[in-house]
Amino acid sequence: MEKPSSPKFRKLVQTARDLFFRHGIKRVTVEEICQKAGVSRMMFYRYFQNKDAIAMYTLDQLYSDAWSKFDEILAEDIPFEEKIKRIATVKMEMVDEYSTEFLNELLADEDSECGKFLIQKRNESYEFTRKIYTDAQERGDIREDIKIDFIMFVMEHLAEIIKDERVQSMYPDMSQLVHEMFALLFYGMLSR
Repeated sequence: MEKPSSPKFRKLVQTARDLFFRHGIKRVTVEEICQKAGVSRMMFYRYFQNKDAIAMYTLDQLYSDAWSKFDEILAEDIPFEEKIKRIATVKMEMVDEYSTEFLNELLADEDSECGKFLIQKRNESYEFTRKIYTDAQERGDIREDIKIDFIMFVMEHLAEIIKDERVQSMYPDMSQLVHEMFALLFYGMLSR
């Protein structure tokens, strides 16, 4: 059996990622992934049990890549505000890669294998973010009169706001909605 570092494996994963980002996971088929990657179905099933397996692999890579970038930014010797700006920029650049269909699926799907996997990743992300904010507040980088629990509550409920069709109808695409949400959360509504 070929190792996962093989060119065919990498092509399969990259193709699935591109298709998922463009069309969402549900709409994409194993056949479509194989055809676009130039890989047989037999080769696909050598690496992955089903479409959910490659989707979860892709999502896990997505989270791993993001957290690696965030760790690099957090390790830099720059002010906390600049770290937050850079992390927000990375998140916004990532969102720009995704279609509205993909983002809606990520926000709505909680019962499937992928949905449960995403809930686990969101929970890990929540705890990691909470620690970053708590540490920053202890250093004086976040105002002490704002409760970290409230910040986390607001962040947790932003996903519900994004899912609201009334909010989605205000923007031509999901990317612009997410950009504005980050701007409001991190920079406030008042001009400086």
